[in-house]
Amino acid sequence: MDSTSASGLVLLVFAACIFIYGAALRCGLVRLRDQNNRLGARLDALLKQRYEKILELLALLPSDLSPERKLLAEANDAVASATTIRQKAEADLQLTEGLQILFESEDKNRRLASSETYLTLRNHLAALQTQIADHREVFNGDIRSYNTRIGQFPDTFVASIMGMRRRQRFEASQRK
Repeated sequence: MDSTSASGLVLLVFAACIFIYGAALRCGLVRLRDQNNRLGARLDALLKQRYEKILELLALLPSDLSPERKLLAEANDAVASATTIRQKAEADLQLTEGLQILFESEDKNRRLASSETYLTLRNHLAALQTQIADHREVFNGDIRSYNTRIGQFPDTFVASIMGMRRRQRFEASQRK
């Protein structure tokens, strides 16, 4: 074998190794992106469940809780109409605060606090709030891993070729 053939063979093997390595990086990045999408979809499903439960809750609230009802309805609508992760996180924070205010105002209305339907909905909402918080934590950790990975060498080259961009975590800006 002459030196030209040997050089060509070495170059071919090197190119094949680079291709295989790039393909493996791509597969890992695609897996991470798809996992982000699945976790985001699950979080959206939980937010939708909570939205529907809050609609049921709003129908139960008596007229003397009108300010709480209005606050909760506006926050619930904000969650439903949010399109970006940032908007969803901001609306989620607003809704969580609205639920806290409602639950704290139960003393105003003894009839509501003793209603079996209300208590069942309240407990279901509390469980959903816990699930949402847990999923938000997992989602944010996964997004953090994805963003780190697409920013590291050599993954950043493959990610840029694939058009992968940093993703936002499910976080609201700090309230003042």
